[in-house]
Amino acid sequence: MEQKRERIMKICGWAYVALAVGIIIYIIIALLDMAYELGPLLDLPFATPAVNFGLMGQRGPIDSLWFVIPAMLLYHGIMMFAMIYVRGVFKDLRNGGSPFSKKVSTAASGIAGAFIGLGLMHSNMLMFFAAALMGLFYLIFEYGRILQEDADHTL
Repeated sequence: MEQKRERIMKICGWAYVALAVGIIIYIIIALLDMAYELGPLLDLPFATPAVNFGLMGQRGPIDSLWFVIPAMLLYHGIMMFAMIYVRGVFKDLRNGGSPFSKKVSTAASGIAGAFIGLGLMHSNMLMFFAAALMGLFYLIFEYGRILQEDADHTL
């Protein structure tokens, strides 16, 4: 039993490091995405779909900057929020924490909320399905946490 626990903690440690690398790669991709979208608005020398979809607005590129920048920051911020929450869960599990803790259930509900936000931004049913799945995980982990607390109090 102890050997399985050590193996799980080791895998969680690898996942923790992989998510750290993933977050750094995601930040680079997000910055490149923002530069690609904002290129024509800032007179950078490459074309972008923002011009093709008419985000330039009727009053010029400055109006569209007020739309594009907050929308992109919100989208990438929600994704970073979810990744950081998941990384925190793996950190706790790597350090020998219980999967049925308040932090894990809070992370699951936070990730579900992030997916709901992404679904609302893109009208994407897949994101709503992912939010429902994470909500289900939240309920499972919360129920496990309550059972764990009850077992700890009865002993």
